[in-house]
Amino acid sequence: MIRLSGSALLLSSLSLLLLLSAACGASGLEGTYSTSAGNVVLELRSGGKANFTIMGETQACTWKADDSKLLLTCKGDSVNFVRHDDGSLSGPGFVGQMKRSK
Repeated sequence: MIRLSGSALLLSSLSLLLLLSAACGASGLEGTYSTSAGNVVLELRSGGKANFTIMGETQACTWKADDSKLLLTCKGDSVNFVRHDDGSLSGPGFVGQMKRSK
């Protein structure tokens, strides 16, 4: 049987908690976001996959996120989105604010 000291157990527990927190942070973003006009739609799926639609044209993309940003990569080009406390995303000027619709 393996015995862990108090500090080793604490360190192991904190490491596991950090890993779980990081995993949950990004997964909470999955869903469909759109502008108020509906001309820009971003569908974030599990596994880092996404569809980005602008004025009817859809591109297959990938995404990754941290606590404050989302990075969307489509055909080698990357776009940063800002994550807001209300769950919305803000993209560059041509996109603007996107709210979760589904």
